[in-house]
Amino acid sequence: PPKASYDLLKEGDIVRIRGRGEEGQTEYKGTLRDTWIYVEDFSQYMMTSNCSIDPGMSGCGLYDENGALIGIACGGNEENVLTAVPLHVVMAELENLRPPS
Repeated sequence: PPKASYDLLKEGDIVRIRGRGEEGQTEYKGTLRDTWIYVEDFSQYMMTSNCSIDPGMSGCGLYDENGALIGIACGGNEENVLTAVPLHVVMAELENLRPPS
């Protein structure tokens, strides 16, 4: 489950972003900075990592060292700080959108 994988994460863990940016299929490796930090630009709590990201890669997956999807990339900056929404937060939002049965 996404929350169980997320709960095991800690600062310094290896992370990877994989996806298609302006330059085609790309993968970058970095380290986790924070698992739960308020990011003013997005007005929500997110995770951050020291990892490159190319323009056009927002929405790509952020993976842990074992290849498990842990978040969805939202962007990065010139200092190679990548912000991502933790997967369990995305999944909870999707559950809220599901019509009642």
